[in-house]
Amino acid sequence: MDFKSSVLLYISLGTTLIPLFWMGVCVILRVVTDIEMPSKAERFWPLLLSCVTSFVTGMIAQNRWELSASLTGIVFGTFSVLLAALIITPFWKISLHSMGMGALLCFIVSVGQNLNIDVGAGLYCIVFLSGLVGWARLYLIAHDVYQIIVGFWAGFFCMHFTLLIL
Repeated sequence: MDFKSSVLLYISLGTTLIPLFWMGVCVILRVVTDIEMPSKAERFWPLLLSCVTSFVTGMIAQNRWELSASLTGIVFGTFSVLLAALIITPFWKISLHSMGMGALLCFIVSVGQNLNIDVGAGLYCIVFLSGLVGWARLYLIAHDVYQIIVGFWAGFFCMHFTLLIL
């Protein structure tokens, strides 16, 4: 496997697959009732485990491979979004889906600016998908409008500030 493929696999494992694994473990151990985590209290362990996993992934990616700030930025940005969710969740059921969409939008804007490439089509797609995600959360009565809007902007700004720091 070449270097780019191994880095992509590693970042995918650390930011997506391992956190999904933790979610499955939490369901099996009955820490959460189901993957929807309907209550605020059920979100603690999955968020904490995902937070630790993304931080460790970022540290290894940064120190072992000395990756660019944009690649480590997505991992540490994911960590900052998860950390914000972990801090906010005991007090308010913010939309984690919207946080992820806001963070993704910010990352795409940042990559476009830093690499001087046109990401217009990607932006339109992400904005459209963000609207669908928000609508779905409302339709499922999983969140109210404020939880979705605040979630989106919290994700956006957590990613933004993380990328500024890096």
